[in-house]
Amino acid sequence: MEDLPLQALLERVRSGSHDAFRVLFDRLNDRLFAHAYAHTKERESAKDLVQETFIDLWRGVESFSYRSDQEFHGFVFLILKRKLTKYYSERKRAPGSLDQRMEEVGDRDETLAIVPEYEYHRGLMKGFDQLSETSREILSLRNWSDLSFKEIAHVLDISESAAKVRHHRAIGELRDTLIAQGYDRTDNPTAKRI
Repeated sequence: MEDLPLQALLERVRSGSHDAFRVLFDRLNDRLFAHAYAHTKERESAKDLVQETFIDLWRGVESFSYRSDQEFHGFVFLILKRKLTKYYSERKRAPGSLDQRMEEVGDRDETLAIVPEYEYHRGLMKGFDQLSETSREILSLRNWSDLSFKEIAHVLDISESAAKVRHHRAIGELRDTLIAQGYDRTDNPTAKRI
């Protein structure tokens, strides 16, 4: 069943096959988790969001009319996008949120800052967080979730060429943000390297 084309797999899921849904879960789980984690930066929250996405997918797969693999991926990532929107709105309402506390601790934690990999990741994520919502979304879909430009086009409801252009612009925006923070890819000894 693992080798079934997506359309045939979806037909089995629609008929109530738990085994087919498990195969679908295995195909999508890592990509969805990567996307959710890129936005939440919390492993448990990302896992919860992915789980909720699969619950909604199980309930809604009957209403999905298959036209292409890309359109199906767009459907699934749209469910996750709605979960992320709800997640953000709930976090903004929570006083003294974990994000605020982690930020305060992270700025004082000198032990972790000396580890080069941590510094690299921290700088990259700090730059990522400063990007526009559109740039964060497209970089996450392309680089963390490994979606094709055609799949991204369906998720964002834009053309494939627009997805490519937005991705190119997002990379430039991230590069400019990192350089403005003092991270550089040159051999400048005074610059932090990224």
